[in-house]
Amino acid sequence: MSEDTVMGGFVDWRDRATFRNKGVHALLVGAYEGRVLQWLLQNVLTGPKDSATVLDPFDYKPCVYELGRAVWNPPEDVRGTLQRVVAAHNGKTTVLPPETSLASLASAAAGGEKVSFNIVYVDARDSVHALKSGVHAMRLLRPSGILVFQNYVHNQEHDTNPPRVGIDAFLATYVRYVRVLRNAFHTFVQKRTTAEALPRRVCHAETFPLPKDDEPRCQKSAPKIKK
Repeated sequence: MSEDTVMGGFVDWRDRATFRNKGVHALLVGAYEGRVLQWLLQNVLTGPKDSATVLDPFDYKPCVYELGRAVWNPPEDVRGTLQRVVAAHNGKTTVLPPETSLASLASAAAGGEKVSFNIVYVDARDSVHALKSGVHAMRLLRPSGILVFQNYVHNQEHDTNPPRVGIDAFLATYVRYVRVLRNAFHTFVQKRTTAEALPRRVCHAETFPLPKDDEPRCQKSAPKIKK
């Protein structure tokens, strides 16, 4: 396998995953060679009822910036390496067809199909991918489920729209519905069981004082017309 970028981001996940040994189902949006999947299968998805689902188009291409120099070259047999990881763990993992989209899974869940997960892991590619994936993942996550974004601090020279921008937008939008557990290279978010009540915000109309007569101008009676 290629360079290990996983273990440092999961130091305290096992302590936070309170749903362990209760039938844990994980969805990986982007699995690459399967290193994250392997870690999950060895450390979290250890129960007889646990399972993993992989959603990946396997369209990895070199990232290129000025002068055409590739700064990242994926191996030729990415999917083959992943399949070897899958085969080594007794059929606990389902790899969906490459054309399957996260949006289609979310729509199926909204339509009443029993599609839900305790863990959704997103290998965020850019800001738009991160934001869209987070929105769809919320429809698939069970209450108290864990959403993980990879690459929060990933911002190399060739990135003009890094994942962090989309992740921050997601966190700002879903502030009432998620709780941030950890924010480093991996961002760990837990879905709240109920929406958090936010402090009441002052209405724009309440910011400015009323006229001295304490009566809104728009509600004053019309002036009498002299005959």
